[in-house]
Amino acid sequence: VFTPTTLAVTIEDEGKGFDVAAASKKNNSSGLINLYKRAKVMGGSLYLTSNATFGTHSNITIPMLPLST
Repeated sequence: VFTPTTLAVTIEDEGKGFDVAAASKKNNSSGLINLYKRAKVMGGSLYLTSNATFGTHSNITIPMLPLST
């Protein structure tokens, strides 16, 4: 969803899911941590839920700031 003030992206699947907390703490992977940090730097947020019954649901929201001239 794109509005003049916000970009929101939702990604869902019906897969087997995974442990979000464990994946965020892995020493050999920084993918989820980088996504959280990048969203925060841009003033946005990332919400991620996952379980074996419903799969994975992720939502990233970024505020749209005016371009500098």
